[in-house]
Amino acid sequence: FWYITYAKSGRKATTCRTYRDSYNAHIRKGIGKKKITKITKEDCQKVFNDMLYNNLSQYTLANLKSCLKVVFDSAVDEDIVLKNPICNIKLPHKGTKKRKIVKEKVLTEFFEYVKNKPVFSINYAALAFLFNTGCRIGELCAITWSDVDFECNTITIDKSLNRYRKEEYGFTLGIASTKSDSSNRTIKMNNFLREILLQHKLQGKKCISIIPFVNDSGKIIGEVSGFVFANSRGKVWCEPSFLKMLNRIFNQYNDDKPNSEIYKFVPHEARHTYTGMAYSAGADIKVVSFALGHKSVTTTA
Repeated sequence: FWYITYAKSGRKATTCRTYRDSYNAHIRKGIGKKKITKITKEDCQKVFNDMLYNNLSQYTLANLKSCLKVVFDSAVDEDIVLKNPICNIKLPHKGTKKRKIVKEKVLTEFFEYVKNKPVFSINYAALAFLFNTGCRIGELCAITWSDVDFECNTITIDKSLNRYRKEEYGFTLGIASTKSDSSNRTIKMNNFLREILLQHKLQGKKCISIIPFVNDSGKIIGEVSGFVFANSRGKVWCEPSFLKMLNRIFNQYNDDKPNSEIYKFVPHEARHTYTGMAYSAGADIKVVSFALGHKSVTTTA
């Protein structure tokens, strides 16, 4: 009832999706079967304990707690329950997870292989962009040629490609605002990336996708085309397809060179790698924080 009636008020569609998915995964088949007036603080605590036992991340636990809190707050406002059982719940602490970065030797081998392997070379520019900007994968997918200024050597990041449920919104991919206001930024493009993007543009491999531009509620207010990066079929990338592409490269590399030191990594580790390398090179943390679109240098640190 809360999701249908209140969830979309003042929240991004992507936040609502996270709430719904968290509820379906961890609540619906468990305490979700109980009457809401019968759910206790102990019931809720057991949910989080079980999630910890199943090795789910602190981030996932926090997302679910946030979801349950607003649901129970609404139930209190509706006079359905007397108090919110989530308010004084303590999340089990897993400790700080070390951020993984990709070793320089691995990166060198990886990029050399991608560049010289015809079946994968089409992806070289996108992968170079990822590691040379530290952007989020959704931000990379949403980059258009109008965001790249070769005269000023800058790249503007002001949107992100998100996934939506077709049965709810009528489409599966949409271009929306970035994660937060601080994520909107114009960053410098280094000479290495500039040359790669120029070459990529001259090759004329156009993206044929036209994606709806949506507001935070998921309502279509326009459309976006002219994407910089596309897969072998000329379609815009999204996170799952990009990850599958990476895995194909790793699997083929291991077949070609079974004794290699290359190991699998995910797109977000490129963001950690960018941060680590920038810091090692002596970059100012405020500059790095801005380039990453972080709200504060504390997050970057």
